[in-house]
Amino acid sequence: MARSTPFSDFARVADDVSSTTSKLKKRDLLAGYLRSLPDEDLPTAATFFAGRPLPGASDKLGLGWVQQSQALATAAKARTSAMPLPSSWAPAPREPASASP
Repeated sequence: MARSTPFSDFARVADDVSSTTSKLKKRDLLAGYLRSLPDEDLPTAATFFAGRPLPGASDKLGLGWVQQSQALATAAKARTSAMPLPSSWAPAPREPASASP
């Protein structure tokens, strides 16, 4: 069995893809990355690059940003209060309910 590639490679390619507006460049970056993967990693990588962490259309992880930050803090052996989250991770503000006349 081939050794799986590091997640840091995936993250680097995702960052490179997101930093260009050229569709051809995006295609070339992704193709280069996918060519470098062992066959058994291709379905997982393609699923993630499609914007879904799980292959089934209705599959859900059930993890929100709070659970993710707690997991990150645990992995880093840090307190969650010591790890402020980027504002992009915060839930979207809710619209106030409109009053019925």
